[in-house]
Amino acid sequence: MPTVENEILMEYNPFEPKVFEPEPSLDELGAGALEKYQFFFRDAVGDINLIYAADPRFISKLHRIVKLLVANEEQLFRVVQRKGGYFTIASESLGLALASIFEADFDLIRREYPMHRFSPCFEIFENTRFKFGHEVLKGCYTRPRADRVVKSLNKRVKALRRRLRCSKVVEGYSNFRRSPVENFNGLMECMERVVDVDPRQLILRFDCHYRVSGVDLSVKDIQADIEELPKVQKCRQRFHRSIDRKLGASLRGFAFCLEYGQHRRWHYHYLLFIRPGYADDDVALVESLRETWQEVTGGAGELYNVNAQKKRRRFRAVGFVDARDEDVRVGLRAIASYFTLAGLFVQLKLPRRVKTFGKGRFPVPQAKRGRPPKRMTPRLRISLAEAREQIRFI
Repeated sequence: MPTVENEILMEYNPFEPKVFEPEPSLDELGAGALEKYQFFFRDAVGDINLIYAADPRFISKLHRIVKLLVANEEQLFRVVQRKGGYFTIASESLGLALASIFEADFDLIRREYPMHRFSPCFEIFENTRFKFGHEVLKGCYTRPRADRVVKSLNKRVKALRRRLRCSKVVEGYSNFRRSPVENFNGLMECMERVVDVDPRQLILRFDCHYRVSGVDLSVKDIQADIEELPKVQKCRQRFHRSIDRKLGASLRGFAFCLEYGQHRRWHYHYLLFIRPGYADDDVALVESLRETWQEVTGGAGELYNVNAQKKRRRFRAVGFVDARDEDVRVGLRAIASYFTLAGLFVQLKLPRRVKTFGKGRFPVPQAKRGRPPKRMTPRLRISLAEAREQIRFI
């Protein structure tokens, strides 16, 4: 049985098919999506450079700590006498994790997400006046002083729990999560419908960058990008109309999401389902779309061809695929989480009229009459028990 500390520090793998039901397990998929949300900068030739100014796992770990805090009433700190007559502060693993959260540079995280909003839980930790780090737990004290420190720490933790359990915070956090969960479920349902019609698909994945900087942006740069967003949207609309004209009835479904990062700035992630007979070379087809994107952006845009890197993927879900293959279904679930579930923790803060996620052209749901037909492919969404039976976890 995992300890509390292992639960907090567990590394997330978004490509393991173990987190679809029930809903709280979506947090693990969201953590994996957030880790790749904006910290990877891909240059024009497809090389990948890691840019970790802040640990992207910190935000998801904070939310795991919230769940552990509100789930129990245990006092996290106690006085321990050491040899030599002095006293120290001992803590459960949850207390150590809490100290790590309070040592984080919240200003740095805000700079990494300059156009985003965070969950109410994150803001409570960010705005907590009483903060402590590991130096408090490493100190040596007299007994009276140690008693006062422990009393103060446990009192503050109790107050923190009370704030996190406040009905306003609980409701706000639920509302914050609603949109990404609905987007994830909606995209999963659409993908299930299209592979039910025909499990053989030509799937294209690519990222459309409006302008890549590769350097940290100033406040002036970020403000200029905000003002430029309407132009970015119009470019995507022109690009999508070109896709419609090019693919016609062969386009079986699409999804896209808008993101903004310090280094990649405005960019769209795209997913296309196409009739397999439309083309013989998926990489070349994406390259033809690169030319279109560069044209509509006046030469400023760049396109990253995921299909050209499909051999590097753990679970292949792009190119010419058959959804009866378990690896393909796992890969599609990972793509759906990447497009939607980082929003469980951090979201773009934009006017309502700005569309940050969209999908369409998928087969419409059929009216339910009589006995349901036999499925051509297994469900994309499976329970944890089913996943463990079908896949050996690595």
